[in-house]
Amino acid sequence: SRSDLLSLLLSARDDTGVGMTDEEVRDELATMLFAGSETTASTLAWAMYHIGQRPDVEEEILTEIGKAVGSRPVTFADVRSLPAITRVLDEVIRLHGVTTLMRRSVEPVVIGGYEIPAETEVLFSPYAMHRDPELYPDPDRFDPDRWLPEHMAVRPRHHVVPFGAGSRKCIGDKFAWLEATIFLATILPRWKLRSVPGSKPPAEAVASMAYPIRVPMVVHRRETG
Repeated sequence: SRSDLLSLLLSARDDTGVGMTDEEVRDELATMLFAGSETTASTLAWAMYHIGQRPDVEEEILTEIGKAVGSRPVTFADVRSLPAITRVLDEVIRLHGVTTLMRRSVEPVVIGGYEIPAETEVLFSPYAMHRDPELYPDPDRFDPDRWLPEHMAVRPRHHVVPFGAGSRKCIGDKFAWLEATIFLATILPRWKLRSVPGSKPPAEAVASMAYPIRVPMVVHRRETG
């Protein structure tokens, strides 16, 4: 009768009425902890860092939250009314998302003039692709306005693939966006975060993304009316 993830997995049944084994439940939980928690935390750390350096972006977000949510708790239904936060998250993941992915060719194929035999492991870098200056002018600059509809319309369909694409696209993308949006919409009206002067988050590339080792910030409680 509970709605937490573990309870839902334990109570899940397929079309024949069979539930998961203990090992399957364990594997699902491990996947969520690795792919659904650390990655979201890293994204939020980078988001708070960049927002703290852009008071104009922060003010736009706060105005949006005030109009869409007010002083009540944020809900799933509010996410669609918070496009400024979505643009910030899109830009954060473009800058600090998955560094490399690997795929295996199932048949011979030619990509960009290169012949790739069947059963070849191919390593490619979404991190590099997302910093292509032809797609993103001044690519190292944090600019959420890149994600305004009129700017996105001129780019190819798969110009950004932080969650992969096609049949192998990560099924957790919408969950991650919901989780991160609700977090920012809850925290930002209550707290103002600013980088420690002279500091820059050291980062290292891990399997999931460019992971911030630490993000030194000063936290101030906001004055509420």
